[in-house]
Amino acid sequence: WLKGAGAPLPPSPGAAWRLPSPAGGMTVVPLMDGALARAASDGAVVCGRQVALREVDDVAGLPGPRSSTSRRRKLRHLQTADSPIDAGTPAEDERLLRHRQSHARDGETKELVIDAIQRNRFCRMLGRSELAKIFEAMDYFAFSAGETVVQQGNVGHRFFVAHDGVLELVMNGHVVNTLGRGSTFGANALLYICPLMATVVVKEDAGVWGADGEIFHAVLREHAQRRYAENRKFLDRIQLFDGLDARQKERLCNLTLYEEVFEAGARVVAEGEAGAAVYFVRSGELSSVEGGNIDSEGRLSGGTQRAKLRPGDCFGERTALWGEPRHSTVVADTRCELVCVGLRQLKQVLGQDFTACLQRRFVLAVLRRSGVLPQLSLGQQLQVVEAMDIASYKADMHLEEGLRLLVLIDGTVSGFKGSEQVVLQRGQWYADDALVQLAREGGGEETVGGKLRESLSGLAAGPEGATLAVIGNKAFAKVLEVICCVASGGAEQVMNSMRKMLLAKKVPIFKDLSEEQINVLVGASELKRYGQGDLVAQQGELGNSFFVVARGKLGKMVDGHQAKMLQAGDYFGERSLLFNERRTCSMVVLSQEAELWTVDRPGFDCAVAERMRGELAHHASLQDAKLELKSLKHVRVLGVGSFGTVRLVEHTRTGVQLALKRIRKEGGTVSPYVRQEAAILTELDHPFVLRLVRTFETPESFYILTELVTGGALYDHMTRMGLLNRKDAQFYVGSLVLLLEALHQRRIVYRDLKPENILLDERGYLKLIDFGLAKKFDAMTDRTFTVAGTLHYMAPEVMTGQGYSREVDIWSLGVIFFELVCGRLPFGDHHDAEQDIVNAILEDDLRFPVKYSDQAGKALMQAMLCKEPDQRLGVGLGGWEEIKGASFFRAGISGNLFNRISGHELHPPVVPTSEDYADEEEFGDASLSDADELGGEAEYVLDNRWLKAQTKGIVYRTRKSLDDWDLDTEPLVWGSVVRGLEHGDGWLRAGKRFLPTRVDGFPVLIPRMYLVDNSELQAPTAGVIYRRSKSLEDRDTSAATAHPLWGSLVAGIDEGDGWLRVLDRYLPMEVEGIRVLLPTLADEGRQH
Repeated sequence: WLKGAGAPLPPSPGAAWRLPSPAGGMTVVPLMDGALARAASDGAVVCGRQVALREVDDVAGLPGPRSSTSRRRKLRHLQTADSPIDAGTPAEDERLLRHRQSHARDGETKELVIDAIQRNRFCRMLGRSELAKIFEAMDYFAFSAGETVVQQGNVGHRFFVAHDGVLELVMNGHVVNTLGRGSTFGANALLYICPLMATVVVKEDAGVWGADGEIFHAVLREHAQRRYAENRKFLDRIQLFDGLDARQKERLCNLTLYEEVFEAGARVVAEGEAGAAVYFVRSGELSSVEGGNIDSEGRLSGGTQRAKLRPGDCFGERTALWGEPRHSTVVADTRCELVCVGLRQLKQVLGQDFTACLQRRFVLAVLRRSGVLPQLSLGQQLQVVEAMDIASYKADMHLEEGLRLLVLIDGTVSGFKGSEQVVLQRGQWYADDALVQLAREGGGEETVGGKLRESLSGLAAGPEGATLAVIGNKAFAKVLEVICCVASGGAEQVMNSMRKMLLAKKVPIFKDLSEEQINVLVGASELKRYGQGDLVAQQGELGNSFFVVARGKLGKMVDGHQAKMLQAGDYFGERSLLFNERRTCSMVVLSQEAELWTVDRPGFDCAVAERMRGELAHHASLQDAKLELKSLKHVRVLGVGSFGTVRLVEHTRTGVQLALKRIRKEGGTVSPYVRQEAAILTELDHPFVLRLVRTFETPESFYILTELVTGGALYDHMTRMGLLNRKDAQFYVGSLVLLLEALHQRRIVYRDLKPENILLDERGYLKLIDFGLAKKFDAMTDRTFTVAGTLHYMAPEVMTGQGYSREVDIWSLGVIFFELVCGRLPFGDHHDAEQDIVNAILEDDLRFPVKYSDQAGKALMQAMLCKEPDQRLGVGLGGWEEIKGASFFRAGISGNLFNRISGHELHPPVVPTSEDYADEEEFGDASLSDADELGGEAEYVLDNRWLKAQTKGIVYRTRKSLDDWDLDTEPLVWGSVVRGLEHGDGWLRAGKRFLPTRVDGFPVLIPRMYLVDNSELQAPTAGVIYRRSKSLEDRDTSAATAHPLWGSLVAGIDEGDGWLRVLDRYLPMEVEGIRVLLPTLADEGRQH
């Protein structure tokens, strides 16, 4: 970067420089292919041939060197198709409209334009009627020689077809192509509104047809939606696919569907032949006939008509499902269009035994819907399903004894509850009493006769037989021993372990533990028995154990009074495993006897890694306080955007620091995208997703309060880390796999995955932020058409207008993976023009740098970056398990990588050593007009900048260890960190701040009582020790207050006749005759 006129520029290919212009502004000079540019003395710029523009930063000032990927900063977000679109300047529109003329739309013209449109790769799948619809919406424009049709750099919003004449394509002042009759230009309008790459100038008088890009979006969207609806209707009718979700059904449609047309009288299938497809009637009528004869021309005569098939009907399913020969001949009565699922194609997608594969997916769907195994994860449930036997029973055949669980796949099963007969239908399940009880405890749905059923006797197949998935007691115990580390033993021991797993997963602070940690925690628990009246926990004692009630009833006693009753499934004491806290209540056994499972702190520490304990404690701290805006104190600005301001705030009572995002209302309303983001964050509670604390709303603003993440963006750390080795890449890619899996399980597509949206927390683990472009699908819809995201990370299917689903996140993950290990973007890394990037993503092959030799990594990236979305890894029936099973994640790892990541057992490649904030001076103009809506600053908490000036050093640390010495601070601010309010040889902790006990030689006097917890103050004073909402003139006349606590409230920290205000607490100036001393600092005579 150079500043000043007359400075020579070196001939560096690809460099870009900013120079002052005569008017005082800045002129950008790109240097390509060794061209030499020099700034003349008057500030004018003379430069050589420009091949392509390189991006430079718009921020004022002279930035330092930038990495090759920094140009992505300009391409962070595209406008979405359902947001306001800038269709060009009014002047540009007016200029173009002046050339609009009427023109005949004869057959020849129509064929010319339609053929030209269809040659475009985004329109090749459209039918003639849809292309004709586009043509009818086009306008005709006439231009004379020398006139400009479109200008390079302007926003493109039309697609053009040349009708006659000659036009020239001019790029950066050079003619690069000549366009004649039938040529097209402006194709990027088919994707999104973006700057045009070139100018089109008329060489000889010409006429062009132009269509608004939105017309193409509408036609493409309607085409894809119609096709999707037809396919979904077809597959929803086929029982074979009942276990598949919407996306899996759509994938099968794309890979296995084809269409056939039969004229009247034609035979579609013949009785007795093997099936080759399942058929769906789109139009026409057919007859299903048993018996009859087929003549030499293949026509059927005679026979008995069994059914009439009309649009919406399907046939051939049982042949596909059970391999049975066709039971009848199907003949077309009229001309028919049939949609077919080819069995050969099904075998290619699902394997030779595709029937068993689909049956097991159906069983898994039933178990997940019913909640019969709520304590098991999706992967564990799938392992149980794999261990179940698929068994067929003939009519009235009795089922064997000792079945723990069964799911009905086909037919019916009947049993008796006393004298009442119960009939199970397809998709229903039955389990023994113990599993049914677990299902109830886990909130399982009703399945039979309006209620869960147990103790059925005489189970037998129905009159047409039955096909079941079954598992017995021994097989069930064996699979649990493998997947849950449950010790082998009797049925009761197995069920006890499952119950403890269920209860552990219901405890909020345990929800984030990995499967292995849950298993170890369950193994570390022991059963304790108590009698009536026994004291299980004592109010006021330091807790070090967690309890779950297995049997019996307990009373929660506060100050001798029962506040609540606990029974089987309830728990208490979980916070004692994370914090040194005194119990706030006693627990007494009310029933004749009680059994409780308990885990003590040593057992918990053995099961849960230290980093994970820190994450759990952090999560619990966010849930502690009932926060209000007035309880939040502004600390500093973190960021400013068009939406509003993000600031760092501190809870005045607890000292917990949080991030508060303010979105200004427009016309008294909040954007639906903002509310959608808040709703998604409310639903998500995952350790790798930014945690939402709560939202606030005022007449002028909408606030989103989240945890504070201070480690900086992954994007910024990537430039410092360089190329990652396999171990480090496994950590980051594996973490993203886990968080995307959690999103997709909730039917959420993120759509903007990129390193800028991924932060590092203080332990180096990832946090996904910014859900402004995320979308949640409903149960019936799994497809969207909005063009949204960041271009370099955008999947091909987003651009083509055909619709897409959650698989686009897998593509973006593949791009990040490539960037981490190869140091560049896989597609369009050296392009700046949007259309060039689009072309690279759609057409370029994936090529790896010569130095990257990890074959397992290459294979995984190739599978993630497959341009055909239906063939992309993770889109199949296995879902994210396909990706997690890749060899890349197994190499060099002891144990399960994903369990170790989710359990915070791995040391991250980078652990931030300091809090990473932007310079507050960058936000000097930030609007803080809502300052009155937040809580005020208490005077005794000194401003950090003031303290720095007074002490000439750093005055507090937010993450110092207890034994850490501050070596960077001036001698007058010194010492080690000490706990609580006790002052040692230098530091005092107040909330999350560590303050010096000596400043400029003046000792800071530490009041031993005034910040003590309320409950502890109540005991010695026998009265109320503070009020939060008293007026300044109010006097405390409450009878509950003892004599030593008296007086009126005063503002600030000035002494009155009894009360002192500290933050939002009002404290007595005297406690039983002991005066509360205030810390005093010399500052122009003022007291603080």
